[in-house]
Amino acid sequence: MATTEKKSNFAAQFGNEGADSFLIFYKNCHLNYNYTATAMIDKQKMTQVIEEALEGTPMFLVELKISRDNVVDVAIDSLEGVTIDDCVSVNDAVLAAFDRDEEDFELTVGSYSISDPFLVKRQYEKNLGNEVEVLTGAGKKLCGTLTELADDTFTITVPTKVKVEGKKRPQVEDVAHELRYDEIKYTKNIIKI
Repeated sequence: MATTEKKSNFAAQFGNEGADSFLIFYKNCHLNYNYTATAMIDKQKMTQVIEEALEGTPMFLVELKISRDNVVDVAIDSLEGVTIDDCVSVNDAVLAAFDRDEEDFELTVGSYSISDPFLVKRQYEKNLGNEVEVLTGAGKKLCGTLTELADDTFTITVPTKVKVEGKKRPQVEDVAHELRYDEIKYTKNIIKI
């Protein structure tokens, strides 16, 4: 049956004003007819596959994002740097573990950006001794050297002007600030060129 005939039948059933609504109704039915639902990728399984692929290497998983459309973004980092070959090996491990006929997905594997905030503790370990910027939960920005790590806290040493007894001018001294990981808004590298 042609679209014109369907429109006439729809108008006869719902009145003349229904003829204008037909196109919207027909297009929606047509779009839904062609829609095929795919299952959402199991994030736990994907994480396990990636961590197994990285096991025994200096690399680690920083972030895994899976959209509703099964667009998978994997960000990895390493204590020694990430190469294209490293990304390819993770990509291959994921493709081998998931059946593309059952689970249709788009996969991107890359290194985590040096300018983005730290998301996992191993990034703090990687940057121990480097200059970082921290935004505290109270909104105070601290720039200094990441000097110490503990299970729940880290220490940043910040050059600060301090009034020293017997001196007219304040002196610059390194002041240690111990911060909890869960009480900061972000920590990121200070990149100097």
